[in-house]
Amino acid sequence: MFGIKYQIFSRSKTRLDFVVHRLRRFDSRTGMLSAGLPLTVIMTALIGVSTIIIDKQFEMRTTRGKTVTDREMQNEREDRMMEAVLAKSDEEYVNRPTPK
Repeated sequence: MFGIKYQIFSRSKTRLDFVVHRLRRFDSRTGMLSAGLPLTVIMTALIGVSTIIIDKQFEMRTTRGKTVTDREMQNEREDRMMEAVLAKSDEEYVNRPTPK
């Protein structure tokens, strides 16, 4: 422009201006900040949420299996108790005719 070889007055004034200029230039060339950064945040969030969901599903499956096993054991105990009561009542039972 006007035969001037160097743009002296367009330089950044402070260190912060220099860093901002370099970041904008890097982003315009690569797109890492404008596209890569949001995609990285989304990917990290999705991985975290899916890990929590899968862990909760495994926990629920384990708890359900444990509950079913506990319920079966309780039913078995009740059956044994009922058999013992019925066996005891069979021993005491006497076949008598009903009065008329």
